[in-house]
Amino acid sequence: MISDPDQLVDSHGAHNESAGDASQIKNGPAENTIVTVDDLHRIALLKLDATVRDYYESGADMEQTLRENVEAFLRSLKTTMLGREVNMPVGIAPSAMQKMAHADGECGTANASQEAGTVMILSTLCTISLEEIREKAPDAILWLQLYVFKNRSITEDLIRRAECSNFSAIVLTVDAPTWGQRIVDVRNRFTIPENLS
Repeated sequence: MISDPDQLVDSHGAHNESAGDASQIKNGPAENTIVTVDDLHRIALLKLDATVRDYYESGADMEQTLRENVEAFLRSLKTTMLGREVNMPVGIAPSAMQKMAHADGECGTANASQEAGTVMILSTLCTISLEEIREKAPDAILWLQLYVFKNRSITEDLIRRAECSNFSAIVLTVDAPTWGQRIVDVRNRFTIPENLS
């Protein structure tokens, strides 16, 4: 993050005092802090002299490609996935035991997917119940990643719970008939933390 617009310079490498009072930008409200590319663009327009600004703002010939490049980012990525409308065709892949990384765990991820308007695929090895995740993110599009356990009643119970919690799909993992030996976990003597078991 660039928080000091005085870092912007004019076309001669000097700070551009003629483009406005930099202290007003620097000490002004939060909207004058550079956090995004759009912020940088907006403040640069205030700081750069016209010739330099026009150089960076322009494209070749009739500027058709320049316009199309900007417009490309305005396109909607909305589509449907298994009959549900999503804002983008990118979902959140299953990731196990998320509470090891953050106290909100899978509920935080479900809320993020709900806000983004896309799918979250919940890991079978989650640290929060399917029911609580649904309660915390009532409008999230949730799918359940599922292993077929030797004890089929566990698998069947998870399917029933996912259905009761309005999960839209089951994502079946078929390439893991046995647990792999994770050498790093063996070396670390990894065990699931007591508060998550």
